[in-house]
Amino acid sequence: MQCPTQGEGSVFCEDINLHLDESTHDVEDDHDEHHYFDLLKQLEFEELPSHICSHEGLSKKLGEVLNQKHALQQSSLIGNLKRLNQLSTDTFYMEYGCGKGELSRYVNLCAMRESEGQSSGYGFGFIDRGVNRQKVDNRLIKDCKEKGITPIVKRSRIDIKDLDVSKFLQATNAEKVMIISKHLCGVATDLTLCSVLKSDLISKSQFQGMLIAMCCRHVCSYASLLPESKRYLACMGFPSSKSFDVLKKAVSWAVSGDDSDKAKLGLVARRIIDESRAIAMQKRLKNYNVELFKYVERSTTLENVCLSITNASA
Repeated sequence: MQCPTQGEGSVFCEDINLHLDESTHDVEDDHDEHHYFDLLKQLEFEELPSHICSHEGLSKKLGEVLNQKHALQQSSLIGNLKRLNQLSTDTFYMEYGCGKGELSRYVNLCAMRESEGQSSGYGFGFIDRGVNRQKVDNRLIKDCKEKGITPIVKRSRIDIKDLDVSKFLQATNAEKVMIISKHLCGVATDLTLCSVLKSDLISKSQFQGMLIAMCCRHVCSYASLLPESKRYLACMGFPSSKSFDVLKKAVSWAVSGDDSDKAKLGLVARRIIDESRAIAMQKRLKNYNVELFKYVERSTTLENVCLSITNASA
């Protein structure tokens, strides 16, 4: 069923997720970018674990499409939802940066294969600031109808920075909420993290977790990082917006497609930004497991890193 109509203004709160607090304090920085590039050359990280999964619910699609890039990513994300015990018809999935909502449609098809029956709060929430044609909302409802399932489906055309998650979830009856995305571009990832922390999802024990494939760190914003992310970056030698600009410049080299020294520096810069997010959320969410991992091969996409957050007590 469609959720009762709520005007966009009811979920709109201007810039609510731009900052977790009012502090946008920056520090003076006398170093030039060469200093920070030299620092990147000295840093090393252990290889991220790989959880390259698949789900049989997408085997038909993989057999039909010539360009399998997107299908492989969708299949692995859904396979990881299953690995993390987060694929079920008792969950309300919010797809951030959803576009047409194709990922959610396949999550739905696979969840129906995994579960019998449904909870009253089963459904999908679509979040995107763009105008999207060929949306899958009605197709998703039709897929469910064939299985005798009635999902809640709600869509808001809104920028994540302005999204009041608590208000969005009103009238959904959602008891378990899982946030998903492929790909969540640049600052949108940090806005999404903030949107969870600004909501009452955690205090109401609704937040099951998050599974998002990240991309485009070159369009991140230092001002929108969580405070703990900034502290981690400072500990790693990048204490200012000026130093963060160097990281943003370097991360584009990680998707250059070659194996040059610059590409290696780009991967280190990308890892620093991603680790800052994971560590910040782990400090905030003591009862959750937070993990960074590779969810597809680099031959599928160079943007192959995923962030998962799961309720440790679930």
